[in-house]
Amino acid sequence: MDLKPANILLDDDMVPKITDFGLARLDDKSRTMSAERLFSMGYCAPEYMFHGKMSAKSDIYSLGVIIMELVTGSKVKPNITNVLRRWKHRWSKSAKVPPFGYEQVTNCLDLALRCVHMDPIERPNIWDIIRDLDKMDCTVHNSNDIEYANDQISCYLGDMLGIEPLQVHLPFELSKQIPFTIQLANNTYYNIAFRVFTTSLRPSFTSPSKGIVKRQTKFNVTITLQAQKAPQCNNCKDEFIVQSTRVKGSITALDITADMFSEERVKVVDNVTVMIVLDVPQIPGDW
Repeated sequence: MDLKPANILLDDDMVPKITDFGLARLDDKSRTMSAERLFSMGYCAPEYMFHGKMSAKSDIYSLGVIIMELVTGSKVKPNITNVLRRWKHRWSKSAKVPPFGYEQVTNCLDLALRCVHMDPIERPNIWDIIRDLDKMDCTVHNSNDIEYANDQISCYLGDMLGIEPLQVHLPFELSKQIPFTIQLANNTYYNIAFRVFTTSLRPSFTSPSKGIVKRQTKFNVTITLQAQKAPQCNNCKDEFIVQSTRVKGSITALDITADMFSEERVKVVDNVTVMIVLDVPQIPGDW
């Protein structure tokens, strides 16, 4: 079947229903080969994409990609440490961290990575997946497991910057610059270097774009979206990436380079996305 998020619908009770069985044509051996390959890029198992071979394990691959995308927001194989940090940022905005949240995120990613194994034989069967999910649900209610999991996962979360806000809605104004401020909080006992950049084509200016947040201090970064004569879209979104890593010695902002944030050179690099949404008021003629 063509398993992808667009083909999974929720009914009124939020129960998922799978639609579009255009590729679900299996023979007696639960395997098929097709000269005309129809698939959804990013969700299709490699054995079908490149060789036209399909089995139930092909759907397991697609399911793994969907799980990964639900947990991380991306179909790319993740850095688990960075994913856990992203979830901590999200939970820090709520009144309470889910008691078993970190463990659930880790287990879901482990399951997803097993599902997208290049060798179909190494992928779990659907009953193995159901068993793992049931086990995950049961352990949530075990207080001893919760305490153990939080102790095990805390090593990932102690050396990151707190960043607020993670998403900003700003009103669009014609021919006016739009500034906003994000706050970097270093609650650790060592200094953290950071840099801020964007892949957006919209002109902007960041001040400062890099620097050092000293231990137990807070640091403000101002991002200014340059004036525009007309909006490029109704709800324009821009992503700004905040990279940070622990530093030692008397390093200053002038010493900071992009190479310092290469995961091949340093042990831990935190990548956090700040989303900027420009709310453009609707013109009556557009309704």
